Amino acid sequence: MSIADYLMNYPKTPQLKTNYAANALQNLQQSGNPFAGIASAFLSPFAAKTDRDNAQMLQQYAQQNDLAKTLMNWGRQDELAQRQRNWDLQDAQTARENKLADALEQYRREDEVAQRNRGWALADRAAEFDNNMGLIKAKQEGDLAKSLIGFSSQPKELTPFEKAFQAEEGKKKAQYKQEYENQHALFENAQQITNELRYLADEATYSPFGRGLDGIAHTFGFGTPGSVAREKYQQTINNELIPKLKQYLGGQFTEKEGEMLRQTLGDVNATPAEKKAAIDAFMFARERSLNQARDKAMGQLGTENDNPLNL
Repeated sequence: MSIADYLMNYPKTPQLKTNYAANALQNLQQSGNPFAGIASAFLSPFAAKTDRDNAQMLQQYAQQNDLAKTLMNWGRQDELAQRQRNWDLQDAQTARENKLADALEQYRREDEVAQRNRGWALADRAAEFDNNMGLIKAKQEGDLAKSLIGFSSQPKELTPFEKAFQAEEGKKKAQYKQEYENQHALFENAQQITNELRYLADEATYSPFGRGLDGIAHTFGFGTPGSVAREKYQQTINNELIPKLKQYLGGQFTEKEGEMLRQTLGDVNATPAEKKAAIDAFMFARERSLNQARDKAMGQLGTENDNPLNL
């Protein structure tokens, strides 16, 4: 029987027995009946038994009443303890949520500062590039002006071979110029993306122990900063970096190369140092491709690069 059932059914006020024998004996004695002595010998045991039964019921009632009071006190104490446990759980839940919110806000602020710094760096590089291109263009125009000195103002009649050669050279220059612009745009985008990957590499969970803690937090509906950074690291490669490579390299960037990139640069279980080493190797290859495209655009190389990723 549960405590609630006991308190609902007990204790009940006892129904005491009427002591008929004692009453009859008292009436005989008061009336002066000559048979009172004989009746007393006969009725006294019955009267005593009734008194004992009533006393036993009263004692049992008192015991039950004491037990009921004890159980009620236990129930109140258990209710207070349960209420305190609920408050403690709510406080712990609020503390975890506040800690997670603080971590996310800190990450947002740091990401905002990093984005602003990357924007300034890219602006400086763009200004430097425009300045260098202006110097190259001025030099080319100066060289062209010098080559025209001493020649007649009448244009020279070109042979069919010279016309075809000039047309082919024009196509090559246009092609090399377009390749350089694509490589330059890709390099700037890759630099911005990999800067973010470097930051995420330090934050992302990578060890089996850390991933186990992330799994426990996920079971209770939480995402740790490490698990969030781990997911963002992987999604940045799949949804930002690889699409940029396909956009600027076109058919030169194959599915096989994309898969190799996911296995090396996109290994989320690698340590932060290993991730950064893979990022450095990738950006070194991108810079080498950019330099080759620049040399070709300036007429210093004549062969095409068959491996745009330099893998």
